[in-house]
Amino acid sequence: MFNKLKEFSFFFLLFFLIRLILIFYFPADHELKYELVATNILSGCGVSFSLPNSNECIHAFGPNGPGYPFFLAFLKFFYDNDTFIKIFQIFIYFISILFVKKSIYQYSKSNKLSNIIFIILSVSPLTLAWSRFVLPETIMISLSLFFVGFVIKSLVEKKFFTIEFSLIFTLMTFFRTDSIFFIFPIIYLIFISHKFDKGIKKLLIFIIIFSLPWGLWTYRNLSKGANIFPNIYESYETINKKKFPFGYYKWVFSWAHQQYEFANALNPTHLDKNNKDNSFKYEDIKINDKIYFDKKEKQNTKKLLNNLKLYSGKPFPLDIDKKFEDLANLRINENKLFSYFVVPIKRSINLWFNPFYSHGWPIELSKKLTDKKIDYYNKSLIEKISLIKIFPVEIFLKIIFFLWIFFLFIFFIMVFFQKKNQNNQHFFKICFQLILIKTIFFAYTGFFETRYIVNLIPIIEILIILVLNKALKNN
Repeated sequence: MFNKLKEFSFFFLLFFLIRLILIFYFPADHELKYELVATNILSGCGVSFSLPNSNECIHAFGPNGPGYPFFLAFLKFFYDNDTFIKIFQIFIYFISILFVKKSIYQYSKSNKLSNIIFIILSVSPLTLAWSRFVLPETIMISLSLFFVGFVIKSLVEKKFFTIEFSLIFTLMTFFRTDSIFFIFPIIYLIFISHKFDKGIKKLLIFIIIFSLPWGLWTYRNLSKGANIFPNIYESYETINKKKFPFGYYKWVFSWAHQQYEFANALNPTHLDKNNKDNSFKYEDIKINDKIYFDKKEKQNTKKLLNNLKLYSGKPFPLDIDKKFEDLANLRINENKLFSYFVVPIKRSINLWFNPFYSHGWPIELSKKLTDKKIDYYNKSLIEKISLIKIFPVEIFLKIIFFLWIFFLFIFFIMVFFQKKNQNNQHFFKICFQLILIKTIFFAYTGFFETRYIVNLIPIIEILIILVLNKALKNN
């Protein structure tokens, strides 16, 4: 009994110590849209982006899904404090890793292997720091770990846990609608666990359970006049009372292949709900000069951007938005191979291997570069490398994170060539499906921010450790 308590204390401290330090000493800013919707839920307005002091209540589908605002509203009802919310989230995270640990022991009968996986999942630098944020990422990682735990149990027991997977999948899609792609590995798991006729029955029950809450939510949206699908422009148009600049967005989307380019071009065009004086600051738009195909395109775009700056502090003018749409159409039509093939490939690479990304850690460089008036994107390679003298800690840590994910993928590719046992082979196929489908989706829809795939990182880590363990045993 004492040894078990001692072991649990070790795992408890290992998991919580760094996260609590980050939460208390490095609290992070977060997207206010989730808290805005949560506030409206508590006030009786429901899921809405309307500002609480506007006396409006325009119903919405919700940011990415209605799940996280409801989760925040539930916690805020008891105690409206960001630190409390973050700690509550990491408790769920801790339980999910314990569940995976237990599933791994059932899978391998090795206490040592289950402990190693617990340690890796607890200290993985690519997921650890998201605890700083009031964002869905921590919950999405937790739900993905519960999903993996039941995948492992299904492979061991040769059966599909219909109720459990239905509930997990429903929660995942309510928190982030792009989780709908988990349906493909679920279908695969059903039919490798059961014969076809029984698999069909399992699939029908799964669909019925999943459809009930989503059917109710769709009925609510139809009855309230809200969108029945996610709409990323709802927040902008509800608060702004102006049409979202689709033309300008289309133009940015025609060339942007990594999230910082996207943010530098789009963020200054938005309303800052915290500081109205900081809204629509078009002079802050930053465009990499290397995006243009020729001098004529560059001159026309620069002229249009200069005209836009004259409207600083005001919502995006419709006539300028239309001209940006024309520029986007011209750019896409004249460079179809680049637009439909080259740019998505670049986005896919940057989604996973962005060397500038901080992975939630407090080492962001964008503000520091701005404060020092350093235009990073228009510097030569030598000038970029020399920045390590100015920001040694930030750049060193970014290199560590980049190498971590780089070697994860090297090992993942090696897994394909390993002699795998049948269960590891099924696990690899499930992991591969998720990586491939989500990468293609994000590359072609413009949601290529690395945090959107952070919940896949633990799945890759678990797979690699399982296969390495099997390879070492065979040797």
